[in-house]
Amino acid sequence: MRYNLAKLLHSQTVQDAFDLIVIDCPPRLTAGTIQALCASSHVVIPTILDKPSGESVTSFCEQLQLMQDAGLCPHLKHVGVVATRHTPNLRLNAQIMTWMQDLMKAKRFGCGFLSSATFIPNTVRLVRNADEGIAYFTLPQDNSSPNVRKAILALSRTIANQVGIPPAQSFDGTSFDPDDVDPDDNDSIQLMLPVAAE
Repeated sequence: MRYNLAKLLHSQTVQDAFDLIVIDCPPRLTAGTIQALCASSHVVIPTILDKPSGESVTSFCEQLQLMQDAGLCPHLKHVGVVATRHTPNLRLNAQIMTWMQDLMKAKRFGCGFLSSATFIPNTVRLVRNADEGIAYFTLPQDNSSPNVRKAILALSRTIANQVGIPPAQSFDGTSFDPDDVDPDDNDSIQLMLPVAAE
């Protein structure tokens, strides 16, 4: 059962139809999450920067390491940990992040935080628009949420670079440094999104 999803996603029909498949999973190791991990090549771990979430990230990484040691998903690679609902320059955030980094380093998980340019800011507009679908695509096409758009674009480019997929047409195709994001860059991701819901 653990490889049912892998068999489907690695079938020639799906491979011919999609360049990249993103699976959003709960942080608990449910049967669905285990199938997703067994089917995946890379994992990104989003987290809020607070102590309970930090402990959950550590616990998840430990469980993932046990799965890999048992041979369930030995080829799964860490892209990294990304902060969500992030408030820049908040002292507590920096303290929690340092504490989490020390934990991950001590346990030798082989992953750490991505660049702060990829951290998704804490904005009311992003939370409010989440009910309308994928929040990035439902944000107004104006200058009301430039930091959110910039962070999501930086995160998507970082993931694309690590996964090894070519940039989308709206990307400039040059090498990408997430610490060097132009705040006036209004580049947007143009994607067709076939949505399956059950």
